Amino acid sequence: MRKKIHSAGRRRVLPVLLCLLLTGCGLQGEDVFNSILTPEETYEKTDVSGVLVSDADDLYGEPNDGVAVVYLAVGLGNEADGTDHTWTEINSSPLEEQGTIPYQCEAVFQMGDENAPTQGSFGYGEVTANAVVRLQGANASRRQQKSYRISIKDGKGSLDGMKTVVLSKSFTDPLRITNKLCYELMEDIPSLLSTRTRLVHLYVKDTSSGEDTLYQDYGLYTMAEPINKTYLKNRHLDDDGALYKANDFDFASHEDVITLATSPQFREDAFESLLESKGSDDHAKLLAMLKAVNDPNTPIQEVLDAYFDRDNLYAWLAFNILTGNKDTSTKNYYLYSPTGSEKFYFISWDNDGAFRADYEELRAPGQSAAWDTGIFSFYDNVLFARILEDDACISSLSAAVDTLYETYLTEPVVSSAMSRLTALAEEHVYSLPDKTFARVTQTQYDILAAGIHGQIVRNYYAYYDSLELPAPFHIREPETQADGSLRLFWEDAARDKSVTYRVTLDDSWDFAAPLLSKSGLSSTEWVIDPLPAGQYFLSVTAQTADGKSQIAYETYSTEVKTTVYGVLCFYVLPDGSVHASYFNEGE
Repeated sequence: MRKKIHSAGRRRVLPVLLCLLLTGCGLQGEDVFNSILTPEETYEKTDVSGVLVSDADDLYGEPNDGVAVVYLAVGLGNEADGTDHTWTEINSSPLEEQGTIPYQCEAVFQMGDENAPTQGSFGYGEVTANAVVRLQGANASRRQQKSYRISIKDGKGSLDGMKTVVLSKSFTDPLRITNKLCYELMEDIPSLLSTRTRLVHLYVKDTSSGEDTLYQDYGLYTMAEPINKTYLKNRHLDDDGALYKANDFDFASHEDVITLATSPQFREDAFESLLESKGSDDHAKLLAMLKAVNDPNTPIQEVLDAYFDRDNLYAWLAFNILTGNKDTSTKNYYLYSPTGSEKFYFISWDNDGAFRADYEELRAPGQSAAWDTGIFSFYDNVLFARILEDDACISSLSAAVDTLYETYLTEPVVSSAMSRLTALAEEHVYSLPDKTFARVTQTQYDILAAGIHGQIVRNYYAYYDSLELPAPFHIREPETQADGSLRLFWEDAARDKSVTYRVTLDDSWDFAAPLLSKSGLSSTEWVIDPLPAGQYFLSVTAQTADGKSQIAYETYSTEVKTTVYGVLCFYVLPDGSVHASYFNEGE
């Protein structure tokens, strides 16, 4: 099923009608006007209730069955436009070491097949630079295999309407297709905006070593359409609106950082460490939205009505819950708000964090926590936490989860996509150069691929299970009281449930012989006698009357490379002071 497309206002029939009026086209007199006024299927009234935002389904078409080939012949440009860097320079330093302007070089960018650039494909016949190349992604730039951003020069055309493309290596994804899979699944889900992707095989020739240098095989990539002004134009959306990329954004006010661009305290680097502005520099409606989100006296229902599209928000949350994408609470999404509207829309970016549960279990069997599934991945976000504490919001979210699970993320849909994508990708993953960096064996690859829909099923039931659990919480740093006693305390995990707490203290992370233990505590603190100087471990578990439990967010990585969940490590110093430690011995 393909989702319906809604243009903002009238469908584009005016040029046809103009032709009818000017040429007759077989119609005369009243017949002309009747042809304009009567066929309702050629006209839609403008949506006066607000600006309509939706994807453009005609951009995607049917899934492509092949792996395209990208040829990049890279070389030095010139200092004036910042392309005076070698390919070696670009790949030798992570982005944070390259300064405010990333290293770039020029390139001849061509599309083709495994034999050569092909006639009719982008860049065919080019002999001078038609593009500029740089690294893509701060984290990816630190990997051995890099990701790249290719920007097509002005006057050199576009690739299917795109002036920039991202070549993502998906280094952390053992399947190397998860990002593309997610975007393909989003294409059919109403209220979500997807992005165009294609699997490509990259070859690079570094011309700084001479024109006769051969192309080098860089392996499999996902070519993705970036979220930018051109992305919006290609979907007939307002490209002068607000567009933000979430880098570390939890919807808190951050009043010292998120300000108007005209404010004396505005610092662009600090602002963009949280939200990277890709659109309008007028942050007024962002500030208004954040004020409402962070005002406990403004009901969350009013906040959603004023500043968010409910269908988009709930579908986006539901998709990430069902795919187990836990990297979306504070990053890996864009917020878009068109001119003339106060509402913000979520657009996904980088889905490599989805469908990782089986891989994580393969790497570290049995190491997980209750707060690592269901709704709890979103609790450290102010907006999402407010939504998850409201019964009406939970009801709407559950409806979205059910719809996606039963209609758009079904076993036939997901398995069909996986079969097609793995058939394209697997031979590249286990051929050089990618074979050297494969994260799992080929047998394990097949097992992980076959289990993708099974993860959706588990995530579906984990979502409903999580609604019955206490909320996850943080253990706070213990405090020494005036009389020398030690106050152990933590956040309330009650939500709307009656809970008690089980607290255990030991000087060993395995809790084999606890020093102190107490169950049935109804308060969120426990005051104990002074402790001798040394290292200690504190475990706190919240429990409901019917036996459902939740542990704290804190973790401790041990010297034997395991992770202990729900435990805070702290030190009592010789002077009696206390210091909580987040040092991981396993690192």
